[in-house]
Amino acid sequence: MKKECGFSLIELAVSLVIMAILTALALPAYSLYIQNARIRTAAQMLVAGLQMARSTAVNRNANVEFLLTNAEPIEDYVATASAVSTGINWMIRSADLTSFIEGKYGAEGTGGSTSNTVIPVQICALQSNGSCGAATASVIFSGLGTTNLASAASFQLSNPSAGTCVTAGGKIRCLNVAISVGGMARVCDPAVSATAINAGDTRGC
Repeated sequence: MKKECGFSLIELAVSLVIMAILTALALPAYSLYIQNARIRTAAQMLVAGLQMARSTAVNRNANVEFLLTNAEPIEDYVATASAVSTGINWMIRSADLTSFIEGKYGAEGTGGSTSNTVIPVQICALQSNGSCGAATASVIFSGLGTTNLASAASFQLSNPSAGTCVTAGGKIRCLNVAISVGGMARVCDPAVSATAINAGDTRGC
């Protein structure tokens, strides 16, 4: 007679309990990964927007503005959208306010509500003292690809609904988008130590 092989009810129950425990242990780490991924996605989209503004200015040989704004980033508001240091959307337009080039809602790619009222990832234009301010809420690129900035500037991307930044003792890996006077934009990590930067870590700010 052929012997039947399989799992007993007890073995199956033990397996399910072990799987449940492992899932519960992994869930916080996975949730943190998702929240940090949203910040990185938003940072990469912001860099892409800045690069588009710069390349458009060079191609047109005309001044082009990139700005954070609370106005809808569509052509209807090209002449009226105002720069806001904590604007939830961004827009690219000609500096004379006559031509709409590109616009993105803050909810795009960051897990936000389509109603544009809940934005997990927040962008803040940083002043030289590290606080939010209008210093870089608007950046104008010239036909040479340079900016109107007096010195290098940064946008900070955080996720307050998920927790505080690593630099403030939390677990969220907040990022900065640094813009040079010459017009180059890149993502950097303010949590990378000065020692690591001096040792050649290119992620640092």
